[in-house]
Amino acid sequence: MPILVPLFFGMFIKKTPDWAAWATLAVGMFVSYLVSFVITPDVIANLLGLENGFTSVRRQTLP
Repeated sequence: MPILVPLFFGMFIKKTPDWAAWATLAVGMFVSYLVSFVITPDVIANLLGLENGFTSVRRQTLP
């Protein structure tokens, strides 16, 4: 699905500056770094105000 947006724009926008590919690469690497090392599940839990954070324990359903 994420490839559809650039594909759609690429069909209509033909002229781009020479630096466009390098800028796309740099932005992609920056976002990847943020998601991998800075924005952790603990950070998201604190932003959402969760007391226990995210756990892997599943709640048992009633019979």
